[in-house]
Amino acid sequence: QQAIDAVPTDSRAFVACAGMFREARDYSSAETMLRKAAVIDPHDINIKRQLGAVIALNLVHKSQQASSQL
Repeated sequence: QQAIDAVPTDSRAFVACAGMFREARDYSSAETMLRKAAVIDPHDINIKRQLGAVIALNLVHKSQQASSQL
C-alpha cells in the first residue's frame, strides 16, 4: 500500500498487491488491483493475462460460495 501511495502511476505496485490478494484467495480485491494496473499500463500483456485468470478464479470462487450456502 505504501508503494501505491508513493507512486500511484506505477502499475508494478498494483500487480504486487494483486498477487498478495490472490495468495490470500481474495480474488475480488486482486481483480480490482489488476484492473487499476491495466488502466495505468494498458499495453502490458502480463497484466491482462493475470487479470483474466483472476476474473476466472473470482467467478469460480463465487460459484462455489453460492453452492455451499444451499
